Amino acid sequence: KESPFQMECKLKEMKSYGEGGASANIAICEVVKFHIAEDIFRDGIIHPDLIDLAGRMSGNFYCRASGESVFEVEKPTLKKGVGYDCLPDFIKDSDVYTGNNLGKLATIEDIPTYEVVDEFISQYQNKDIYSFEATLEAFYRYQRQNDFEKMLKSSIELKKQNYKKYKVLLELTAKCALEKDEILFAWKTALYAGRKD
Repeated sequence: KESPFQMECKLKEMKSYGEGGASANIAICEVVKFHIAEDIFRDGIIHPDLIDLAGRMSGNFYCRASGESVFEVEKPTLKKGVGYDCLPDFIKDSDVYTGNNLGKLATIEDIPTYEVVDEFISQYQNKDIYSFEATLEAFYRYQRQNDFEKMLKSSIELKKQNYKKYKVLLELTAKCALEKDEILFAWKTALYAGRKD
């Protein structure tokens, strides 16, 4: 009863792999009944912070699967995204974006036009943002704070100041927005980063 989640099983088969260190046994079972504490549910699903799972690592190491270690990736919906193959090469070839970032970008139904991107960037060039600095140090501070709006404004200003690596700053901004599930913001920023002007 100490465990909030139990599976009552019938053992079907036991397989052994190896002998000595790093050997393993695999139990193949049929689940006949679940025993689940009701207080680990939130909105109809088991919430990781409430069940507080631990994962086995190597040696004497374990990890907790709760708190800041847990993140969500939105499940695909019935809408059909553009897919990975339709991502521009300059996005796919970036050293900044992860596979997960590219997957999120691929879920958009329509890639924004460059006219939409220009209007978006123009709004940020003229946007009055409280307590804003246009320096490289400030950009990395905003990045640590996950403030992708200030990151974008800094990137735009640093580009105007002829900072040669502004493209990387824009890609880092898009990545930050993706990690906050602001996919349209990320797309517009990524497309602006890829412009050759």
